[in-house]
Amino acid sequence: MGLPRQVHRYFTEPASGARLSQFKFTESTNTRTAALEVFLPDRDSEQVPIDRPIPFWVLAVPRDRAEAVGALNGAPHDVEEIEALGVGYTRLELVPRGVGKLRVKAPILYFQTAPGESVEVTLEVVNEGTRQLDDVELAVDSPLRWLEELDPPLLESLGIGEERLVRLRLQPPADAAVGKYETRVRTTSFSDNQPIEAEDKTVSVEVQPEVRLAPSLILILALIGLVLGIVVFGVRLARR
Repeated sequence: MGLPRQVHRYFTEPASGARLSQFKFTESTNTRTAALEVFLPDRDSEQVPIDRPIPFWVLAVPRDRAEAVGALNGAPHDVEEIEALGVGYTRLELVPRGVGKLRVKAPILYFQTAPGESVEVTLEVVNEGTRQLDDVELAVDSPLRWLEELDPPLLESLGIGEERLVRLRLQPPADAAVGKYETRVRTTSFSDNQPIEAEDKTVSVEVQPEVRLAPSLILILALIGLVLGIVVFGVRLARR
């Protein structure tokens, strides 16, 4: 009694986990053990606020009085009202804490470049949990002698459902060998002083050989000149 309707709950038998809708007492059995399972909504609301206690009552009601007592369910009641019902009761308190969940998305994780030329990776950092994230930090594990730059490297906070963009620039050395290289991006944060980690992202960069235009251009011009020379020489012969 007293829990918001957005909070789903039921009792279970601790040993088997089976749901319980009623208890049966006998002359030899006057106590029973049960577990209360509570399910909170995915997002906080005015009815279920984060970090604010929600008091409620658990009542042991005889079957013949269940309908009358059930009609009182709703807003929290004071002790006098509960005692006036003449039933067993206990007062409990629920404090929603929320759950931190961090996710990093990247539309593109494969790039091609030449030695000494950089690539830019766009990372989307999202708070998919039900609690604010603090000190969201990105760390890059890149190949030896590669240059790396994060903008920004640290997000002081990330609200519920908030999304921020982070730019990562990677640059291989000028003498990098041709081949495929991988860079791992790790993202960590804190929620209610508890560490939260996102799934690592792996960025693949393929270093391709430089395209030397000068020799190719000279060869193309030489071929064009040869063709023109043959055409001019042929025209002169035809006029003779």
